[in-house]
Amino acid sequence: MQENQETLRLNEEIDAAGGHCSLNLVGWLDSSNSFLLEQWLDANLGKGYKRIAFCCEDLQFASSAGIRVFLNAARRIKQMDDCDLVFSRVRENLQRVFIMTGMNKIITLAD
Repeated sequence: MQENQETLRLNEEIDAAGGHCSLNLVGWLDSSNSFLLEQWLDANLGKGYKRIAFCCEDLQFASSAGIRVFLNAARRIKQMDDCDLVFSRVRENLQRVFIMTGMNKIITLAD
């Protein structure tokens, strides 16, 4: 059975000792499911993480609605004193979107 290309899965990995949280984004991030990432942010930003990483290796597509959620996350986390947001393993097509929109100037990209 083929998986619906428009689904989004959020796979969370927590390193409680280091205060890090990695969120693996799998599938498509668009207007039909971007609320899932917003809900995750609302539920997790107050947990005291020092670093949140969005792993985008398995993110096949991000629409403008998805980019808007990323931008909102970056702004919210930037206002926090002790937390950094990192985008890791970002596919080339998403990197181009970050460059075209200027997001690459306000987010941190890592391998």
